[in-house]
Order: sequence, then C-alpha cells, then structure tokens
Amino acid sequence: MRKYDAIFFDMGETLVYHRPSHEEVFYTVLEQLGWRVSPQQRAAGMRWARQAMSSFDARLRDAGVSPKALEEEFFRAFLEAVGIAPITPELIEQVQEKQRALRQEQKMVCPPGVHELLRELRGTGYHLGIISNWDASLSRHCDEHGLSPYFDGIHASMLVGSSKPDAGIFQHALAQAGVAPQRALHVGDNYYADVLGARAAGMQPLLLDPHRLHPDADCPSMPSLTDLPAYL
Repeated sequence: MRKYDAIFFDMGETLVYHRPSHEEVFYTVLEQLGWRVSPQQRAAGMRWARQAMSSFDARLRDAGVSPKALEEEFFRAFLEAVGIAPITPELIEQVQEKQRALRQEQKMVCPPGVHELLRELRGTGYHLGIISNWDASLSRHCDEHGLSPYFDGIHASMLVGSSKPDAGIFQHALAQAGVAPQRALHVGDNYYADVLGARAAGMQPLLLDPHRLHPDADCPSMPSLTDLPAYL
C-alpha cells in the first residue's frame, strides 16, 4: 500500500523557475553598484528572502500595505541580511531601478523532467494539486507551461484568501481533493511557507533544496524534483 493518495506542489522555484532567479538578479545589481557579496552572505540572503516572501502577499491582502512601501521595506531588509552598509534611500532607489530593468529580461521556464514526472504520477493515480502563494494569474501560467492537464486542483492564495504558511490554504486544497491530511504530501522550495504550512495542516512536507540552504532541516529534503519518486 502506498503512503500517499495526493501530492501537492508549490509553483514558483518548484514546478517553474525564473531564469535568472530573483536572487541572481539582486546580486547582479549589487555587483553593478560595486558591492561584493560572499557565498555565505548570499546563502544568508536567500534564506532571509524566502522567509520574508512567505508573508509577502498576506501582508498585501490583509494589512493594506501598498506594494511600493512593501517593496522598499523588502529591499532595505534584504540589503541588511547580506551585510550591506550604510543603507541610504538613494541606494534603495538605485537597487530598485536596476532590479526592475534586469527583471524585464527574466524568463519563467519549466525544468527538464517535470512533465515526465507529472505524467508518471498522474498515470499512477495520484491526486495532483498546486498550492501556491500567487495571484489570479496562476492558472494562466500553468496553461502557458503545459502543466494544467496534470492537475486536479490549482489553488492560488489570492483567490483562496489564505496564504502559506497559514494552514487554511492547505485545508482548502485537501477538502477539494477529499483527502485526509496524513495521506497527502506537499513539495516546495520554501521551508517557511511550504514545510511549516504543510505541517500545520497535518500534511507530510518534502523540501526541495537545490542550494542546500537548510542542510539541518527537520524534514525530508531533496536536491531535485526528479528525485521525488524515491520518497513515495
């Protein structure tokens, strides 16, 4: 008897990736401005950014914070996390301006092996779903990357009204699937949103950690999504 009836996935940096990544864009901007960031500082910044992003859309929705104010707060704290000082309003403005220009060159891609993996899981009879902190465009992005046919449910936080790591969005997905939480696995790259959120809902978390940001994580982890079958 297999362990799970349903497998849920995060979307960004799990099923699809930004290339270059948001962090790579950020560090490119710092280099253009003359700052050098060590590998240790980069890792610390990436861990901080994932934790901060786990509450980003919830704050936009629930706290009435303007996107501009939240972005400025985010950049200031990110610069602090990687050890940049002094942080002035002029530096934040420069980072934001260069970041916006470079992000126009970003592309969202679906990495090799993802379609084959999902096709295999679908054929084996698993209920498959997406649970993502995303806006109403999530389904459109799934269509654009050919992912929609594999999934029984696509759950965007802005539409559900609950954001990871809150248990509500996971409970919403489980209720739609008709699956008990202990029979469901959730796979995602963000320890703070995916692991803690899935655990709060009683689901089994599996951390996708290609950058080894959490080598001591208190949950199973894997370097690549194509390693998933070994955990089923």
